[in-house]
Amino acid sequence: MLSKNLLILLVLFSLMYPAIGQNSGVDYKTKGIKFLRANQSDSALIYLDLAMGAGISDGEVLGAVAVLYMERGDIGKAMQYARKARQQAETVTPDAYIAGVLASEKDAKPKRRNRWLNEGIKKFPEDYLLLYHAGRLKIPFNKKEGEEYLLRSVYAAPWFAESHYMLGQQMFRHGENLKAVLPLFYFLLLENSSERSMETVLVLERIYQAWAVSDKGISKITRVSPGFKTAFTPQTGDFKPIDYSARSKWLVKQTLELMTALDKVEVSSSDILWEFYSEFFHKAVELGHAEALAWHLVNARYPADLLEWVAGNGSRYKEMVDWLSIQ
Repeated sequence: MLSKNLLILLVLFSLMYPAIGQNSGVDYKTKGIKFLRANQSDSALIYLDLAMGAGISDGEVLGAVAVLYMERGDIGKAMQYARKARQQAETVTPDAYIAGVLASEKDAKPKRRNRWLNEGIKKFPEDYLLLYHAGRLKIPFNKKEGEEYLLRSVYAAPWFAESHYMLGQQMFRHGENLKAVLPLFYFLLLENSSERSMETVLVLERIYQAWAVSDKGISKITRVSPGFKTAFTPQTGDFKPIDYSARSKWLVKQTLELMTALDKVEVSSSDILWEFYSEFFHKAVELGHAEALAWHLVNARYPADLLEWVAGNGSRYKEMVDWLSIQ
């Protein structure tokens, strides 16, 4: 069941901590699940294997083991444990279905993948990861359906950066502007110093530039979804490509003006879920955090400019960060 290295680790662990043998299977399960959620997969698999050895093989344990094997790339064992977990109807958790979806996708079995996904969402309609994977898989082919799944994932777990990132990037690919920038804003709140966040800042610049000329009838690259729109129109950037200071100030100015315009956003009933973003950023404006927030968003590409702004506005930046920490 365990790999050779993990088995050796388990033996050493038991020798170092002999009291572990006195724990009940429930204790092993609790610790294993805790390690799984903390992304400590080796420790998680050790404890969950101990739990199964102690007779605790319910749907939650089996589903967690399925996820761990999927993370290790062992599709066969992931599917094996996912199926066993699914049979435990009273104790199965979303983990089993997530492992089933990912293993089927990796195994190039789209019909099987879709069955796992549909069954999982039917049983756990509010699980953010199942909703995320549903949106991720559907949005390239069915924009509206995929969009709704991703928005539901956002509501279920606002802290999960992947949902915002996927939604914003896909809206960008579908030619949206407002529906693209707002999820990307939120993504940058959660992750603003990685390589992909730097690319995201560049995407925002491209959207603003294309959006500005599109409004003038020069381009049809971007558009406003009729069910979610605002009167905001960005200004084209008038600066040299290497003038990074001017670029960052222009970007912050557009973002600040867009946030300010969200108090009059028009939302149809079919796009009501988008109010998550418009209400959040409008609240930031009301509380006086919008400018600090706008500077925070550009950190990945313009860290020196952010530091310069913070040097003169340290208390405002701290107040914004403190506010974000309780959202």
